[in-house]
Amino acid sequence: MNYEIRKVTKLDIAQLITLYKKSAIVPEGLARVAEEITPKYIEEVVTKSINGGLGIVIETAEKTLVGALLSFKNDPEVFKHTLGNMSMAVDPKYFGNGFGKKLFVAYIDEILRSRSDIARVELNVRQTNKLGIKIYESVGFKVEGIQKNRVLDSKGNLADDTMMAFLNPNFKY
Repeated sequence: MNYEIRKVTKLDIAQLITLYKKSAIVPEGLARVAEEITPKYIEEVVTKSINGGLGIVIETAEKTLVGALLSFKNDPEVFKHTLGNMSMAVDPKYFGNGFGKKLFVAYIDEILRSRSDIARVELNVRQTNKLGIKIYESVGFKVEGIQKNRVLDSKGNLADDTMMAFLNPNFKY
């Protein structure tokens, strides 16, 4: 399959709404359920990703988005060196093609190549998501802690959340 990995743009918003809604249907996937994927939510995340954050998408040769990884900074000045608020969506039709890892490799490459203003990238992942944790560790993320009973899953069970971070060796204040 031919595809391109590139930075997100505002022109991607309509396709991202569809992509995130598809991804949210998968149980225990995204932290948001499909009803929470609104145009306003996607517009805000894309805008913040473009304005100081980082957003990466995978687009097929037919110009269809099949994956996205979006992140942005928190507001307090003391966190201006940190990217977080991360979300990743892959169209379930394309599961098993390695697009999740490809997104993270491109994301970390971009941080290392051109984001010396970023010292750390943070993410949370359900502790039961062993594949996700393995992918994140393979691109340089380290486990920093476990938050007990942080997530309420779709069946009403409490699940632990794993806090992970990537520390950018190219950070310059």
